[in-house]
Amino acid sequence: MKQYFEKYPLAFVTAATFLFIVFSNSAIKDPVFDTEEKKISFLQITGQYEAADKAFLKWLDDKPDEMDVHYKYLHNHFRIAEKKKNEKSENVYRDDRSIREYYTLKLTSQKTEEKDIGFYGLGLLDIMQGDYANALLDFDSVSNRNLKYLNNSVGYILMERNRSKEAEEMFQKEIAQNGYVAGAYSNLGRLYYKSGDSKKLGALLANPKAEKYVPVEIREAYYFRAGNMVQYLREILYETTTHINLFGFLAALLIMGSWMMYLRRIDLFDPIKWGYVFFALGGGMFFLFGAYFLTDFINQFLHFDLNGKLLNDFFYCVVGIGAVEELVKIIPLLFLIRFTNAANEPYDYILYASLSALGFAFVENLKYFDEGSLNIIHGRALAATVSHMFDSSIIAYGLILNRYKRKYNRVLNFLFFFLLAALAHGFYDFWIINKTANAFGLMSIFVLTIGVSMWDTFLNNALNNSEFFDENKLLEAPKLRAYLIYSLSAVLLFEYTALSIKYGPRVADNNLFGSIYGGTYLLIFISSGLSRFKLIKGKWLAFMSFNKNQSVTGEK
Repeated sequence: MKQYFEKYPLAFVTAATFLFIVFSNSAIKDPVFDTEEKKISFLQITGQYEAADKAFLKWLDDKPDEMDVHYKYLHNHFRIAEKKKNEKSENVYRDDRSIREYYTLKLTSQKTEEKDIGFYGLGLLDIMQGDYANALLDFDSVSNRNLKYLNNSVGYILMERNRSKEAEEMFQKEIAQNGYVAGAYSNLGRLYYKSGDSKKLGALLANPKAEKYVPVEIREAYYFRAGNMVQYLREILYETTTHINLFGFLAALLIMGSWMMYLRRIDLFDPIKWGYVFFALGGGMFFLFGAYFLTDFINQFLHFDLNGKLLNDFFYCVVGIGAVEELVKIIPLLFLIRFTNAANEPYDYILYASLSALGFAFVENLKYFDEGSLNIIHGRALAATVSHMFDSSIIAYGLILNRYKRKYNRVLNFLFFFLLAALAHGFYDFWIINKTANAFGLMSIFVLTIGVSMWDTFLNNALNNSEFFDENKLLEAPKLRAYLIYSLSAVLLFEYTALSIKYGPRVADNNLFGSIYGGTYLLIFISSGLSRFKLIKGKWLAFMSFNKNQSVTGEK
């Protein structure tokens, strides 16, 4: 039976997935809600913003004068994607006309309160669409100048127009009338940070009623500038741990464990001790916090950050993200090389670099896997985590070449491969982060596929040139491929199970079916690409050039 598990892993995974779906849909019930508010909260946390839009209209039928509901409805509407593809691959655009008509109709009411809601709704719609001039005209038409949210929204426009003093007055007015206090305090924090008024920002953070509403990134920046490292570290820990939940933690652990065991499986000739494994993993986790420090230094003292412009954002992704993260991830490997004898064969270099990257990605995943983002678990396992390991391995491979193949100046060699790693990292991130480049987001998948092929060659060459090379020890491709398929599929099925338990089988089914295409492609590509090695003692294989269909067990 074991040979069939190794020979037909996709068939068994497909069967297991089918059983999971059947069991989930029969044993778990979809949630039922006794109020529209609870239903909307569920729809939003599961990313069903169009359905939430319709639920908001039903809620507003019962509470037509409730400003809180109108405000949430307007914000929810603009969380719907402006453009998406339908089943026929046609562009479908968000319906902004109907919501505008809804608030325009209120202007015909004889009730002043309803007219005010109409004018405010139109003003907020204008803000969302970037028409600040018309938004101010709409807000000026509101009769009740103490209407909740009004002064905060006016203040927001004034802040965006760099009219700081007037904006501050509007935010303070919103707070004084006990309106939208959270938003007004948050905007005050942004205003003081943007204008560089450290004194006022410090006073705001000293106010226990206000401090919790100021965005955590602004709190971090203030304490970093002020040199208050204790409070700065507290804010970093808060940002990193505030979203930790059971399912997210287990998912992050499963991803790290699956890839860790893969790396151990191909440590064929002189397996490293478990102590070094955990040291590298722990080092990656620990030095992630150094990335916060370097990023804040770049942002606060070099005044270099993302701004939406293509060239700026590309260089920031390479320098402010790629270079920073690759620098901190490689530290555990450099430490082990310098102070221990733990790296005594080429593969050890890639192993420690990859383990450090896994530790780094583990902490990142804890941050990303909040209760509303459990649907990205498989994506992080198949893409982001693999990208982290490949990028760190570029530097490790440079060190391998310099020690085992050709001798160059060690510093220049390190800098060259470090810059390559930063460039690969930044190029992958750029297509995800920049809003304009995001239209070509598949470029990140292209970069990943190239990276997996190159990483495969890194691993193969490192094994080929081990001082402990033993022709009697072989990596069996079917077993390794089966392991990757089963372990990575387990991550996907865990995601499905977590979503089923948390939000019901319908949400889990929709997410699973929506991710099958891209997820299956990456799973098959990665498991195939990282399982077939051509082991030849002393051989340096060219990148992506050797015949992958050749039996690895026959190579001597």
